[in-house]
Amino acid sequence: MTNGTYFYSLVSFIVLSVVIILVYIFLSLYMKNMYWHLKKLIDTTDTQLTRIESKIDKLQKKKKK
Repeated sequence: MTNGTYFYSLVSFIVLSVVIILVYIFLSLYMKNMYWHLKKLIDTTDTQLTRIESKIDKLQKKKKK
């Protein structure tokens, strides 16, 4: 192995490592964002379900009277 090929292999290894680290960071941030959106969606759905249940309860109480 000459000095040039050693240098290029070292540079390519460093570049590859940096790219892998950047992809990992991007994916972790993306997944965190997706998790946050899913949590928000689940929370709003839960609130809507609670409202619907309370309306059903009120209607059933009116019906019993």
